[in-house]
Amino acid sequence: RSSKGVEPTATAKILYSYSERLIDYFTLLHTAIQNEKEKQNHLKIYLARGVLKALSFDFLHDFQCAYPEVEFSWKEMANQ
Repeated sequence: RSSKGVEPTATAKILYSYSERLIDYFTLLHTAIQNEKEKQNHLKIYLARGVLKALSFDFLHDFQCAYPEVEFSWKEMANQ
């Protein structure tokens, strides 16, 4: 401590420097794993609001029957 406030020690600065890099690497690793999981047997469908009403649920049912190993999900997005 000084009149200027609290200053980190040299050790704290080293620790902070490495911890930032570790967090960055962990984030990259997590993202890579999530991306790989999403590639495998999962189909995401994003639709503008109201489009799902125009599509027949028969289409989704037929798809699920044709490809039972593929998990799918859909999400309506706000129109922009």
